[in-house]
Parts: sequence; C-alpha cells; structure tokens
Amino acid sequence: RTVCLALDIVENARVTGADAVGYDSTLGRAVLTFRVPAKTELKRDVDISQGVVRNLTVPELSWWYLRDASRESNVPAAQRAILARAADAAYALAIRNGALPKREADVAQLLKDIDRLQDHLRVTLGNSDDAHLAAVELRAGELRLSALRARIDTLKSEIGIFANRQKATLSALGARR
Repeated sequence: RTVCLALDIVENARVTGADAVGYDSTLGRAVLTFRVPAKTELKRDVDISQGVVRNLTVPELSWWYLRDASRESNVPAAQRAILARAADAAYALAIRNGALPKREADVAQLLKDIDRLQDHLRVTLGNSDDAHLAAVELRAGELRLSALRARIDTLKSEIGIFANRQKATLSALGARR
C-alpha cells in the first residue's frame, strides 16, 4: 500500500521521515509518500524544516538583523560569513547615521553662539578688553564650526561608503536593492 499526504509547505522545505517527497504543481502542495506493507500498522516521525522568505530592501536590513542571521546554524557557512561582513558595514553605517544629526545640531548651536558673539563684539567695541575677548571667542567658534562642517562632510561620505559596502556585500547573496 502507498499512502500519500499532501501538505501546505514551501517547495524547497527539507522533509525527513517519508519514503518519497514530491511537489504537485497542480495542487500547489508538497506530497509525502509512505509505503506501508499490507496488514501492518506503521508509525513514522516526519520532520519538516521550511525556509522563511522575506523580501527586504538593503536599507531595511538593520545591523542586528544581519548579525542574528549570520549566527543562524541552518544558514550555510559561506552565507553566514557574507552576512557577518554586511552586518559590520551596516553597524558602521548606523553609527554614522546616528552621529550626523548630532553634529548638525552642534553646527546650529554654534551658529547661534557666533551670532551672539558678533552682536557682543559690536556692542563692546569701546571696551578693548571685552572686544578682544569676544574676538578670541568668535575666532575659536569659527574654527570649531569649520571642524564640525568638515566632520559632517566626512560623515556623509562615510555613510555613502558603508551603504555601498553593505549593498555590495549582500549582492553576493543575490540582493539587488
């Protein structure tokens, strides 16, 4: 006797415990086949492992998602290595994306401080000590502003570099977006 069991599992699922496994495209289901000798009772354990498919764009992949995926034992070692490299790039990208708004806020505050110092300098022109102190602070502020703007430019450049690195690394897995 042959017993067939149609199951609603994915086409590339791993199945153990059946005598044969096929896929009926008409039914859209996997078919497990068991051969049972006549006049006997048979019990079998069947184990089914299905892969989960999630369509995500590269920017949607957080570094911790990639890190966790790189540690999955059922993922082949070569793919785990790719995922780990992509996680490293995504982590570096996340750090820089987090730092950018902070540096931009620093620039905004510094611009306010510079405006305040310029107003103070105009008011204290008659007092050379106050004017000199305001001028020194103004120059220091301008230097900090220049350094912050350079850091922002560097962050933006690094964001592009790490985003491209993550995308290029994941392309080895077939990622396209």
